[in-house]
Amino acid sequence: MRIVSRTLLILTGWPGAGKTRTASMIREWHPSLRLLSYDRLKEAWYEAQGFDSPAARRKLDEKSLAAFWRLLGREMETGADILIEYPFCEKHVPALSALLERHGYRGVTVVLEGEPKVLWQRYMGRDRRSNRHVSYVCDVYHKDGLKIRGRHPSLEEYRREGLQKNYHINLGETYVMDMTDLGGLDFSGLKAFLAEHLEA
Repeated sequence: MRIVSRTLLILTGWPGAGKTRTASMIREWHPSLRLLSYDRLKEAWYEAQGFDSPAARRKLDEKSLAAFWRLLGREMETGADILIEYPFCEKHVPALSALLERHGYRGVTVVLEGEPKVLWQRYMGRDRRSNRHVSYVCDVYHKDGLKIRGRHPSLEEYRREGLQKNYHINLGETYVMDMTDLGGLDFSGLKAFLAEHLEA
């Protein structure tokens, strides 16, 4: 089997839905996909520059996102097949669409969703784990200095923000997967979808 050239697989969905885990599985199925994680790049910016307020963090997020678009564009110039994972939403569609058109790629989108209360609880638990980069839960963060934790969103805030952002970006063929019950998940549908749309 061969991966069709010039494909951008976009893995998106609600925070806490399981994108990182799913991305790892997809890489096992399709090891030729090159994985680009915006989170890893953003963490590097946080560590290098730090921030002193939520507003400063938002500005840093804008700069790191611009850097991610540049990185993605450079990777597309190589003609590699790429997997990106992040809660990409409606506001990211213009940048992603422009990159797809500019570099002659086709998009394939996978959206992870589920019962908001369950995903919110998973999201809250994830941020408490020791391997979670602490900058994500800070209003003030400096790698070797001051760190002040912020408040977590309430369930209603989490639900409202997710609906407003709209993760159903539908760039190319799209597969939507319910991640509410992790114990009962069946990835065969996703695997078949990717086999159909990624493999020649």
